[in-house]
Amino acid sequence: MLKLFSLLFRRNFRSISVLFIVLVLSSTGFLVMRQLTENIENLVAQKTQPLFGGDIRITVNGYLSGTLEEKISPYLSGITYSFGEKVEFSTTLFDQDGKTGLLKVVAYTGTYPQKGILTRESLSNQSQSGNYVAATREVINRFASGGSLTLDNRTLKITDTIIDSSDLGFSFGQENNLLLVPREYLIGSSLMSS
Repeated sequence: MLKLFSLLFRRNFRSISVLFIVLVLSSTGFLVMRQLTENIENLVAQKTQPLFGGDIRITVNGYLSGTLEEKISPYLSGITYSFGEKVEFSTTLFDQDGKTGLLKVVAYTGTYPQKGILTRESLSNQSQSGNYVAATREVINRFASGGSLTLDNRTLKITDTIIDSSDLGFSFGQENNLLLVPREYLIGSSLMSS
C-alpha cells in the first residue's frame, strides 16, 4: 500500500504541488480580502460618525425593561435633545400571487430619521406630519391590497411612498422592500418581541 502511494505521489508530483500552491494562494487571498473589507468598513464607520450628527449611539443586546428614553433621560437632564429610536427586522409576507417575499421593516419612535436621508411622497393630496407608514413602490405593488398591508394580523394603511432612504441599502438585482412603521403600531406584536 505504501509502495503504491509513493509511486502515485512520484508520478503526480507536479499536479499535487500545483494543487497545493493554488490552495494556499486562494486561501491567503480570501483571508486578505476579508480583512481588507473589514478594515475599510471600520474606517468608514469611524470617519462618517461625526458627519451624521449623532452624539450618542446606544446598542442594546438582549431585553430592555421600559423604554430606552426612560433609561437615558436622567443622564441628559439639562441638555436639549431630540430622541428617536428605531428597530430593524426582516420578515416574510405573502404577495398577491401567493408567493413569499422578504420585507425589511423599520419600526421608529420620535422623529425619523435623525441621521441619514428619507425622501417620501404622500399618497394623498394632504401634507402629512407626525406618524406615517411608508413603503417603497415595490412593496406597494407586490404586497399591498387596497393601500393596506397586513403584518402579524395588523392592518397598516400605507400613507407615503419611499422615494429614497438611507435604510434601503444596496440592491444587486433584488427589489428594495422597505416598510417604515411607527413602533406604537406594532406594540404587543410577536414581531417586536423577538
